[in-house]
Amino acid sequence: MSSDARINNEPGFILHTYPFKETSVLAEVFTCSHGRVALIARGARRPASALRGLMQPFTRCCCRGSASPN
Repeated sequence: MSSDARINNEPGFILHTYPFKETSVLAEVFTCSHGRVALIARGARRPASALRGLMQPFTRCCCRGSASPN
């Protein structure tokens, strides 16, 4: 698998979350086809974020990739 591969619309379960920078969260997610992967939820620690309450362990999620500005 190439290093720039993205996971799109893959269901998974959140295993752990760790603070990352000021407002982001590093989440370890278990997916059926990719196994255990680390993802970044940008802005998830902001007070008004819709993701704030969803980043709990054993929560089902849908992993979507987005283009990074390089």
